[in-house]
Parts: sequence; structure tokens; C-alpha cells
Amino acid sequence: KYEHLLHFFEAVAEFLSVIYLSAYSFHSEFFVDHRAKLTDVWTKQHLSLERATFGTWRVVVEYFAKQTRQLLSADTDKRMLCADIFADPTLALPEMLARKELVAVLSTANKLRNDWTGHGGVVSPEEARLRNEQLVSEVQKLRDAMADVWAQVQLIRCLHCKPHRGVFDNEVAVLVGSNSEFLKESRSMSEYLDIDRLYLVSGDSGRALLLLPLIQVGPSPSSAKNACYFFSRVDKDGARFISYHFMDQPELKDVSDETSAAIRFLTEVSPRNDH
Repeated sequence: KYEHLLHFFEAVAEFLSVIYLSAYSFHSEFFVDHRAKLTDVWTKQHLSLERATFGTWRVVVEYFAKQTRQLLSADTDKRMLCADIFADPTLALPEMLARKELVAVLSTANKLRNDWTGHGGVVSPEEARLRNEQLVSEVQKLRDAMADVWAQVQLIRCLHCKPHRGVFDNEVAVLVGSNSEFLKESRSMSEYLDIDRLYLVSGDSGRALLLLPLIQVGPSPSSAKNACYFFSRVDKDGARFISYHFMDQPELKDVSDETSAAIRFLTEVSPRNDH
């Protein structure tokens, strides 16, 4: 059980990181400075996005949580910018993501994982039970930090889109729950949604946050229509994705170069002009 929970926390860290990276990179010029600073932090901690680990994602959450708190506590223009990059006029999503309690949970889970997997021998049933209890406690803290935000913000994938009098009627699958047949809804928006990508939508705002292609949820093996895959690393023959729950096909390769291109964009640092 505790090993499943360690996978859960690593998946959460990556999911929240993808939201942050997607939001902040939406305005590429705004993202340049953040990208350089984030790369510096990764380098100092011997981490990289090309070979992503729990620590890689923890750093992303820690860095952007601080940046987001600064935007939220600033003047009206900065708060409007925050609402714009997260496509959430209510600010519920960025306010949740930036909570220090959430960052603390991921930091604790990452440390426990490193302590347990990097050091120590055989795990006894009693030790496994104690580890599980520790992580279950962190799950509750995570729930408290997230509150009911996921009732307001939904992860969706577009099924098809039809333009109609200046708006786009998007039929979407709401990616919630364990049932392989996701709930389908119609969303009228000012933009069309790509059927090959995932989005976050806040209520009926009419906007959507396009997520970077670092997480995939279907189409997937026919026996697990809602199998979820997380980016792991870039190999010579494509980007490697792993699943934390679908044992029949725990890995897949993305040979389209779409994910690799996103990784290059996120890690590209402009040369310095030294005089």
C-alpha cells in the first residue's frame, strides 16, 4: 500500500507541475526569465527535465507556488495576469496550487521516498504498515489543502468541435472517476479544442488552459480506456511515458516529437550577453 501511495504523490507532483508549466509558458516572453531561474535550481540540485524524477517535479511546484503567491498578493493588474495565465477568472485554481500546505506535503512525500528507497534493507510488515500510516496522513493534508477546487475545475479532452456563429461548440469528455466511459458534456467557447490534447476548464468561463503534452489520458489500450500516462524521460527513440496503475502496459513511447519539442522549449535557456 505504501508503495502505491508513493506513486500517487509522484503523480500528483507531476500533474501540478504540468499545470504550472502550461500556465506560465502560455506567454512565452513572460516565461523566459522563469525558465532560466528554474533551470538554475534544477542544475544546482542535479536534476533535469529530460530525466524527470519526483525531485524534478517538487522543484517546479515549489518555485511556481512562490511566484503565484506573489502575483496573488500584488495589485489588480498582477491578479488579472494570474487569472489570465491559468484561464480561471475565479482564481480558485492558482490560489489552491500556491498553498504552502500543499507544497509541504509534496516535500515530505519526496523526502520519505528518498529515505525509504535510497537507504535501508528489507521492509518488514510492521515497517510497511507504519510507512503506509505516514503517507495516509499526508493524503489527508493534501485533501485539506485542495479543498473542493476539483469540483470547480475539470480536466477535459475534446471529442469533436463544431463552429457556430462565432463560437465553438466543443463536445468533451470530463476526465473524472474510475469508470472507463467518461461523462460527456458540451462546452461553448471562444476557441476550438484540440482532440489530441488535455485541458483544464474553470466552471463556465468559456476559456480553457491547454496542458503541455506531458500527461496522456487515452486513447489508450482498449482494455483500459482511461489509462493515464506520465512523462518520464526523453530517449533517443522518443519520449517515455509510464503508468502508475495500468499494469498490462506500464510504459509507452511517444514518437511524434510533440513531447520532446515541449521539453526542449521548457529547458531552452537564452545565451547570456557577457561584456
